[in-house]
Amino acid sequence: MRLGAPYKEKASLIGFFSYNRPMKRFYIFIISGVLMVAPFVSSATTTDANTIATLQAQVKTLQALVAQLQIQVQAMLARRGSTVPTPQYLGPFSVHVHTNGLATTVVKGSPAETMAYVVIDASGLSEHVKVSSLPLTLTAPNDDSQKGLNTCQLYDGATMITTGANVINLAPSKTDTTSHVFLLDAGLVIPAKTIKTLTVKCNIIQNPPAPATYAWGVGDVSQSFKGATSNTILTPALGTRSTRAATLISDGSFVVELDASSPVARSVKAGSSDVVATVLDFYASGESVELQNLGLKIDGSNSFAASRYTVWDGMVKVGEGALASGDRSVIAKLSSGVVIPRDAHRLLTVKIDLAPLGGRVQAGDTVTVNFNGANGNFNLTHGLGKSSGVGIIPSTQRDTASALMVVEGEEGVSSVVSPAPQVTYEKFPIVHPDSMRNGLMLLYRFKVAVGAEKFIPASFTLTLTHSQVGLKDLKLYAFTNPDFNYDAYTINPVSRKLGMLQEQDTVFPLVIENTGTPLTVPAGGARYFELRATVTSSNIGAAINVNIGNMATETFKSS
Repeated sequence: MRLGAPYKEKASLIGFFSYNRPMKRFYIFIISGVLMVAPFVSSATTTDANTIATLQAQVKTLQALVAQLQIQVQAMLARRGSTVPTPQYLGPFSVHVHTNGLATTVVKGSPAETMAYVVIDASGLSEHVKVSSLPLTLTAPNDDSQKGLNTCQLYDGATMITTGANVINLAPSKTDTTSHVFLLDAGLVIPAKTIKTLTVKCNIIQNPPAPATYAWGVGDVSQSFKGATSNTILTPALGTRSTRAATLISDGSFVVELDASSPVARSVKAGSSDVVATVLDFYASGESVELQNLGLKIDGSNSFAASRYTVWDGMVKVGEGALASGDRSVIAKLSSGVVIPRDAHRLLTVKIDLAPLGGRVQAGDTVTVNFNGANGNFNLTHGLGKSSGVGIIPSTQRDTASALMVVEGEEGVSSVVSPAPQVTYEKFPIVHPDSMRNGLMLLYRFKVAVGAEKFIPASFTLTLTHSQVGLKDLKLYAFTNPDFNYDAYTINPVSRKLGMLQEQDTVFPLVIENTGTPLTVPAGGARYFELRATVTSSNIGAAINVNIGNMATETFKSS
């Protein structure tokens, strides 16, 4: 006989006795289980805890045995050629595609670019799932976008599961009526009650013609999933498709910033070797970049104070050069293998050797090393795109601001710098304007005084927040008198942060720039500083809060 899916025969004794012997045994087992549990049900009360616990244990045992026997019965019926009923589900069985977390740009020539994820949710099945093929659809509404992809493969983790003849050209179309079938090399078994995520990866052609939006979906999976034991065809629920806006670009990019681990201002003895001057943080987007040249700038009052530089990638030296001529700008040629990973950071450390005292180098000189990005010098740094194969220069077009080191005298030399001076800071009051008019605005005034030893400040820490007001071009001026009208140095201002300030600009250093001679507060003396900025616009409720170091905050509010 053939078993109908609804099992109408089970409703009558005639139907029961028409089953073959194994089926009779199966249903006799079910009836026996019910008879075994029934006495506990009839005698249980809401307060009989022991009876309830025993009943629950019996029910769980019965459920487990039923699940096992159901699989065995399905396998037996399949061998006999009977129509196999739809298997029981304990929960959902579904398939869907998503592109969450993937990059929104794809660089030409990128190999094995992750395009989408296929999630097979078998967490509600009591039988393992066998997968032999996976049909997917791909829609690209623009004609040009159909030309961006090359060969595509499926991955299970890091393992390719479609290779050789099973690698396909997944050409997108304007409609998704046709499924592109990925034939799995050796099939795949997904354990019951688990979720499996597969990855679609494609090679991108070298010359993509246009941006593209790829919409991935699940195709006709009516024959794709079967019970691993019963060989029953399983029909999953299909999740909603997901769209990935993948912009095809010609090459990647990278930026350079000062890393937080870069050293602070300090004193270093003349003649010292391998002194860390700066730590640079590189970040690549779109593709990995092999860094080839690094443009460096020797800053401070005396570039002759540094005699040699080295560049380090962790514990490996990747570049070096002499600075005997007092060069301000150098190009460090890096050894191969300095690769900035795609969408990741890589740190490079620059160390210098300090020259001994004498000749052009004196105690009190300052020196440091920065990335050379301003005035078009960012072009001195370049790398090679690992996917695109084209040269790439950094997007960063400004210098970094490493802290200065002050050269001390060597031991036994008469010009040894004394211990760190005693420094006091004092905020000066200023008159607040009635409103924040466009133009130059005074933001802060303070005094720096020292005791018996001179003081050479390398930078001041500025904390500034503002809202409903446009600010640009911060400038710090130094004066010799409390009336703030006698310049302390020929070049004034002594520190600048040019350009528009963003509202998220909060804490940053006001680095003392090279003025030919170090900015020095003389022993027993003082210097007076004034911070100014330009207001470009203001609205009702405009506010500015400014403080330097640990001094009090100056607050401005629009009336």
